[in-house]
Amino acid sequence: MVIVLSAMAVECQLARLFFKWNEVDLIPTRFSTQVDNDAWEEQWRKWFSIAVRLDRLSIFLTGEGFDSFLSHNAELMKSVHTKYPTSTGRASPRDLFVQEFFYKRNKIVHAGKIDYTQVEGEMCFTLANALWGILEAMDKQRIKAMDEKHNAQISNAENS
Repeated sequence: MVIVLSAMAVECQLARLFFKWNEVDLIPTRFSTQVDNDAWEEQWRKWFSIAVRLDRLSIFLTGEGFDSFLSHNAELMKSVHTKYPTSTGRASPRDLFVQEFFYKRNKIVHAGKIDYTQVEGEMCFTLANALWGILEAMDKQRIKAMDEKHNAQISNAENS
């Protein structure tokens, strides 16, 4: 259950951040409408694979792909690498999450595989926690960028 529920929580957070920031981006001009929400839902559905969603959301929030973001924020993977040293041998952190976490969830949900071990469940939970922290860092980076833009606009207005 930990694998399925952890994956659901992460996927909900991915979607929440996508919708949140689309809505925030509209605020300077107007509030979102149902038409906007429908368009965002359609766009989200088109990014059907978790690998695409991780990359697209990362680009949307930080301006760089998932692996690139982590290359600048290596401490976000520290808990995973400490507990599972073999994870450091992966060329792509995104692929680590996809293959070691989401593929297991898919096998449970779509193929009925329910015989994962406690160790595998613990690894998935560790990956989910790390991924949650990565998403939180991306969100904070977007907040910081928004604040900097806002402060620059205020400064420019004061200097005019």
